[in-house]
Amino acid sequence: MTPDGDEMVEATLEVQGVLVDYDLPPVTTKAQIGAKPLWAKQAVKLMGFGAPEFTNAVNGLRDIHRRIGSMYKVKSFEDHALNMAGCTMELNFATRFITPHSQVKGEAPIAFGNFVDPHGLLANAMTGVGSHLEDNQVLYYDCLKDQATGSLVYTPIDPSILRVGQIVQLQVAFGSVPLWGKKGSYRMVSKLRSIAILDRELQDVSDVLS
Repeated sequence: MTPDGDEMVEATLEVQGVLVDYDLPPVTTKAQIGAKPLWAKQAVKLMGFGAPEFTNAVNGLRDIHRRIGSMYKVKSFEDHALNMAGCTMELNFATRFITPHSQVKGEAPIAFGNFVDPHGLLANAMTGVGSHLEDNQVLYYDCLKDQATGSLVYTPIDPSILRVGQIVQLQVAFGSVPLWGKKGSYRMVSKLRSIAILDRELQDVSDVLS
């Protein structure tokens, strides 16, 4: 929502980079959920290592921040700081598994996929706490070229095959929320929507050397 109460359409961005860290399904132990189920999330960290596609995504993120910030009063929208690992930029995106009851607003819950919650641990953990909504869902794909047509085909996959070193493409949505404890102040938030494996070449080299 904007400060005037108008419905705000999400801005989306596609990001390509090398997967350098992740916390992804399947959830097979209670330790993956932690003591506070509402904080359990699907998260990834990407780095670009100089690839122009990654630089373009970073510039796109900055542009989205400026556009969302233009809807707010001057100095009421928090600056967005990009993470640095030494001299290299990194991007972190996540989506929580569960939406608290106070934020559900009549939306219908959906079931966790078998690849996400095979033992029902998340379903049990969210009882009395919140719901798993479409907004909490992250989709996982393998992007392969059709040999007959040359077109790219996105095939749903088990997220357990994702590995550090794979080149992936993310779809990320951006919006804004009020800053807790600071009336009239807002910040940009992101939600991971999908992950697609584009290339395993770096992963394959790593596997050979290890």
